[in-house]
Amino acid sequence: GRLVARSVVARPSALLQMGSRGLASQAKDDPRQIGDYPDFPAVNSQLKPPHLYWDSQNRRNFGDTVHEEEDLHSIWVVDANPTNGRVSNGAALKQLLIMFALLAGVYSLAKLFNNSDNQPARDRELLYQSKQA
Repeated sequence: GRLVARSVVARPSALLQMGSRGLASQAKDDPRQIGDYPDFPAVNSQLKPPHLYWDSQNRRNFGDTVHEEEDLHSIWVVDANPTNGRVSNGAALKQLLIMFALLAGVYSLAKLFNNSDNQPARDRELLYQSKQA
């Protein structure tokens, strides 16, 4: 390791020429740019059976090589589609809009029945307050 480092320090122009050619050819050959790292299928960990693995919480065996994008496929991301195709996107949007409409209706009813006589706090009356203002 030391001999390589000394030769690189001694000739930085050679390093720049080699590096630019090496990176350009590597980018053409490997579009993922991760070298010989294995290309695993993208499977969400939430969809894996929990009791087939050494670590049943993360659904992984001890020493397994993790996916390149493990943070996107781990058990700790936003839930995978919990409806499993039973509810379409249009129906889910319709249900969400109905819920917001009901929430707005309850709010408007509460505003309608809240009159000024039903206030829990009133203006403070002081003993020697002048009523000139």
